[in-house]
Amino acid sequence: MIKIYTFGDFDIRLNNKSILGDIRYQQRIMKLFKYFLTFEGKKILPEIIIEDLWGEKDYNDPLGVLRTQIFRVRRMFDGCTYLDKPFYDIKFINGYYIFKVSEGCRLDFREFETLLNKGNFLYKEDVDEAVLALKEGLSLYRGEYLEELEHENWLIPIRNRFDRLFLKGLSNQLEELKIRKMYYDIIEIAEKTIEFKPYEELVNYYFIDALMEIGQKKYAINHYEYYTSKLYNDLSIKPSEKIKDLYKRIQNH
Repeated sequence: MIKIYTFGDFDIRLNNKSILGDIRYQQRIMKLFKYFLTFEGKKILPEIIIEDLWGEKDYNDPLGVLRTQIFRVRRMFDGCTYLDKPFYDIKFINGYYIFKVSEGCRLDFREFETLLNKGNFLYKEDVDEAVLALKEGLSLYRGEYLEELEHENWLIPIRNRFDRLFLKGLSNQLEELKIRKMYYDIIEIAEKTIEFKPYEELVNYYFIDALMEIGQKKYAINHYEYYTSKLYNDLSIKPSEKIKDLYKRIQNH
């Protein structure tokens, strides 16, 4: 089974073995592949693709350039010894390009959206089932979506949507764990999340609070000081009143 990982380090794995090292590709061809992957199953006008990917470049024949690069995307995995058949197809129908993965190909961002939407929807109705869905979905988020593509404007709304979904799911998960007094689980989740979201108040708040609840007052204060100094030094932002109130509670605990 092919599985494509888009959060954090991009990878394509067959039976849990990466196949990227078995192919040769240019970065611009891979970027076009990732663009199609992001809009999998949707109709895309050639002019939109050109504007999104090469809007600042002045090609004499941009449609011809696009057709050439799409041909290369179609053939990109032909030399992969691990694959006996293609796992995606690109069709041109009625003026639109449509990229589709095969039935046996799994996309982590699709599973992430499905599980997080399910968990957030069920949170007020069936908490136990919601927690299971949130746990599975949140585990797929290992960093920013296609983080290697740093300055791509077309990715901004997509990343923002995934971030909002992630933070809503994480908030529900951490709140339920707090209600159940599962503070060590909160600490484990928070430590992993802080690795790729060090400035996010939500996760730092629950982390500090959980440390206090298990009697680790010293570590709670140390992390508060680390977090607030990082906010100020890196972003020139002061901590919110909410997290400052938490700090006061720790001191008086």
